[in-house]
Amino acid sequence: NIDLYFNLIRYVFLLQALHLCAQAMDFVTLVLVFVIVVVLGLIIRGSKRSPPPPPAKYELGDVTLEALRFYNGYDWSKPTLVAIRSKVYDVSNKYDVYGPGKPSNAYTGREIARALALGSMDEKDFTADLDGLTAEQLERLEQAVQDFERLHDRVGQVRAGSKGSIFVERLQP
Repeated sequence: NIDLYFNLIRYVFLLQALHLCAQAMDFVTLVLVFVIVVVLGLIIRGSKRSPPPPPAKYELGDVTLEALRFYNGYDWSKPTLVAIRSKVYDVSNKYDVYGPGKPSNAYTGREIARALALGSMDEKDFTADLDGLTAEQLERLEQAVQDFERLHDRVGQVRAGSKGSIFVERLQP
């Protein structure tokens, strides 16, 4: 009975305190609280980075591996590209996978044939070298190439060149 009595007294005091707070809050205070809540909501909603608008269709033609590195998704004026067995694919339509900070962004701007065959995200595997791969790994790579052909536009070809090589970028009409 004593516990019930003390709980009842606590609830009465709590209700009285809430009533006093409600009386103390005038219209201006309520407006300020509302404005703060709205501003915080806008800040939180605005902090989520939306994907970039889709770039125009690109046709790169020949490109060096060094030049390909600039197409990694961090410059929104350029498409996000990956190369597999020297074929360059535009993966910009999969921003949620290849965009900056996304799971497969490490692949962007690189030749990734060996990494796909091994299922690796290790930088040493970002190469077209397929030496030493098993038949199963080569089959995995072939499946990945088929998926890329189906899902992404092929926009160019990797060609050997020196670090100073220049390639021509042109927009499709």
